[in-house]
Amino acid sequence: MLAKDRTNLKIEEIRMHKHHEIHRVKPLMPALCRIRQGKKVINWETHSLTVDNNQIILFPCGYEFYIANYPEAGLYLAEMLYYPIDLIEKFQNLYAITDQIRNTTGFCLPQNPELIYCWEQLKTSISRGFSTQIQEHLAMGVLLSLGAHHVNCLLLSDSKQSLTSRCYNLMLSG
Repeated sequence: MLAKDRTNLKIEEIRMHKHHEIHRVKPLMPALCRIRQGKKVINWETHSLTVDNNQIILFPCGYEFYIANYPEAGLYLAEMLYYPIDLIEKFQNLYAITDQIRNTTGFCLPQNPELIYCWEQLKTSISRGFSTQIQEHLAMGVLLSLGAHHVNCLLLSDSKQSLTSRCYNLMLSG
């Protein structure tokens, strides 16, 4: 069954064969990054992280990042999953989000079997053009798998979201 209405969910593949640096990255939408091969170094404010293919990275809105991608065996491969703000609001309405301590010294966590399963199912549903409802259901599964590790508040935090980002998200959800 192909989707009649379009979803704003998308997973983009990042593929590089050489070291690459990106400065002043300001995500307009909350996003997750799953590294498949290679490693990524992320700097923001006074913090630095090196992330490999056993971890998932949360990119909340409102932060400015410096990012460097390093290939392994000649290839860097990652996937970015972008979350529209209206889907995050649906998630917040459906599931009780406890206001946990926000750990802004780290935006990554280990991958787990639930996360990998939900991610792969969502990726398949997007590539096959399944209905918006199925895609949103699977995207919420990814968020729930993060919640098990008590970091979903990081992804869902908009306290530092700029006015430009909020306007952009409003336009996307319209």
